[in-house]
Parts: sequence; C-alpha cells; structure tokens
Amino acid sequence: MSAPDFWTTLKGLLARLADLAHHLTWSSLNTGIKETVAVLEPEDPETGEPRKLLWVTMEDETVCDYCNEQEGEYSFDDEFLPMIPGHVFCRCWWEIE
Repeated sequence: MSAPDFWTTLKGLLARLADLAHHLTWSSLNTGIKETVAVLEPEDPETGEPRKLLWVTMEDETVCDYCNEQEGEYSFDDEFLPMIPGHVFCRCWWEIE
C-alpha cells in the first residue's frame, strides 16, 4: 500500500500548507531576532551586566511540551537560538532582559 498523495486528499493538502506557512513564518521571524540581536549591545550600558534573551510562553494549560522545554534564558552569543514560532499557532515570543 502506497502513502496517500497529499495533493489528492484535503487532509494532506492542509497539512502541507500548514507546514509551508510554518517554515515561511519561522524563517522570517528568526531572521528578525538575529538582526535585532546583531544591533543590540550584549551588555547593559548602565550596569555593564550581560543582557539575556528570554523565550516567553503564555504560561497557560495549552502551552505545548516543546515550548515549555525552550522557555528560559539564552545569551546573545549563543550559537543556537530556538526558532519562534516553534510550530503552527505558536504563541511564544522573545523578550530582551
């Protein structure tokens, strides 16, 4: 039995469209945070303390496991920054501390 063609089933087509929308949004938003990080000073000019990037969730019962795992502090010089949105209908955002 072969896999169903995603162009011939509505469910398959909707799944592919959602995946495409996720990748397009993910790419543009991550580029935005990288550009923002590049122009910001990694240290607070007043205190000299290093700034942090915070992955913030809505902190409600509908937050998924992936987003809960990503939530927390990241450094400006981290080579890997998780991508926001993390999935379709992700409600997370970056904050700069």
